[in-house]
Amino acid sequence: MADGHSTDSGTGVKHKFELVVCMGTSCYTMGAAAHIDKLVDTVHQKYGERVNITANICLGQCLLENSRPPYVKLDDDIIPDATIERIVENIDKRCKK
Repeated sequence: MADGHSTDSGTGVKHKFELVVCMGTSCYTMGAAAHIDKLVDTVHQKYGERVNITANICLGQCLLENSRPPYVKLDDDIIPDATIERIVENIDKRCKK
């Protein structure tokens, strides 16, 4: 993309972000399940259809040493300790690129 995530190759079409919420056991028990509805509402209110939110059975991050669930994947980047605030902050940073 010509200017990061804001538009697609000069066409003026805004990039659609892919947000994947891990629902594996560790992430589920650390809050992913409890906050998914609020996350969806918050993100869709702020960004509309620019963010596609899906869930995945496991992103495999809890196998790493010093694991910090819950995890989400925003495009190709993993966000540890994923609170709604941290997720929105990361999307905001990408929108400014």
